[in-house]
Amino acid sequence: MIAFFLFHFNFKLDKTRTSNITSSEPLLSFLRHKKYSAPHSVVIQTREAFARLSGCIDSFLYASDMQEYKRFEFSRQFLNHAFGSRPLYYSDFSLLVYSLEYPTSPSSIKNIFRLIAKDRDWIDVETLQYLVEPLCDWHTPKYDPVCEILDMINPQERSRVVLKDLLVTTLAGQIVEILTGTTTSISNAFSTTD
Repeated sequence: MIAFFLFHFNFKLDKTRTSNITSSEPLLSFLRHKKYSAPHSVVIQTREAFARLSGCIDSFLYASDMQEYKRFEFSRQFLNHAFGSRPLYYSDFSLLVYSLEYPTSPSSIKNIFRLIAKDRDWIDVETLQYLVEPLCDWHTPKYDPVCEILDMINPQERSRVVLKDLLVTTLAGQIVEILTGTTTSISNAFSTTD
């Protein structure tokens, strides 16, 4: 089935890129884990959205172009932190979209964690603060968003979150949405845990 996907949608494996985040291996791993259960319509919509944003399926786009993608409204902080100024190819884009389609999947959680942690094995408190900043309602001093996220994850060390901490929490899908900025507000995200 994966071979069909790669052939049918002209998915190109680019062996020249060396970063493990930009290679197609995480996408293939994700599809194997999910047994490619993504509805055909999601695959087509993802391909069309990438072509619309980049101008061509064989092209690339930048994090700033992702602001126009309305299926998931990513926060600018997440896009700048995860991708910076490097180009996003179709494999990067589809991996991100599929990870957010299935936010509770262990593969999705690992992919989002890799994007946020980059070359480290943890996410520090400063990074969490940076990522949740646009979602905070500063008029309501009731919430300390980083404290709330740390309470949701319950990491072994309060100063950083490792992948294992994120994988064992039952609220991983909500945390992924908070960190990528795809929730509408931080108070809505926390309202289900109260």
